[in-house]
Amino acid sequence: MRNIKFNSVIENVLVVAVGIVCVLIPLLDFIGVFDNVGWVKARIPIFVLLAIGFLTSYLVSHLNNKETSAIERHRELLQHIKLDDASARFKSLLESLWQKRERDIERLFFQVVEQTKRGISLEEFLKNTFEQMISGNYFGAKVVLPWDFTLCALNYEGIVIYHPGIPKGRRLDDWLPQTVLKERNGTTFWENDGCSEQLAGIFPNRAPGNKRFTKAYFKDFPDLKAVVIFESHINIIDKLPTIQIKNDKQ
Repeated sequence: MRNIKFNSVIENVLVVAVGIVCVLIPLLDFIGVFDNVGWVKARIPIFVLLAIGFLTSYLVSHLNNKETSAIERHRELLQHIKLDDASARFKSLLESLWQKRERDIERLFFQVVEQTKRGISLEEFLKNTFEQMISGNYFGAKVVLPWDFTLCALNYEGIVIYHPGIPKGRRLDDWLPQTVLKERNGTTFWENDGCSEQLAGIFPNRAPGNKRFTKAYFKDFPDLKAVVIFESHINIIDKLPTIQIKNDKQ
């Protein structure tokens, strides 16, 4: 980068110097400075033509370089637009997948109120609901392929009331509990390399090198002094367990 800037400075200085010479020599000749220097006076037209030729060559080369730079910038801009378009499409796809789940998430939050009013503890309700949903029972509706999700609840001190993979009573102090306890109601989104209990059961030892996008829906229940969190995961898996393919010979 420094060499490019240095070369550009040299070019600019040289062009300015030649331009000055083109103006200065005819001016000095006009006022008679070269009247007594015959060899210089005889070659003034040649000097001027050489200088004009140099300037013309430089301008043509400079214009070609500007055109090349403009083409390169145009290509970079198109590539950037394509990347932005791909990112927008990917984001739109994720949002559409999450939107399909939101009705049942709202139903879950509604059931928290209804069931706890009947005397069922929040821990018991969430545990039963989680087990039913991962088995494909979504509030009475059967699904063949359950979502990948995590269901949990924290009290206002960040202590776990229920989590399928974290012991009850443990205090959580990472950014998600802090965000949830601060905002109490809303959603948040992040990229992570976590692995739910369901996915770990399919891929032992987290073999796929899982990458996932998670959108957490959280709702405050003041009567219970707790916040319920539904983490909806969308996984990107680039590795699969080995399988044996049977070729049936006819």
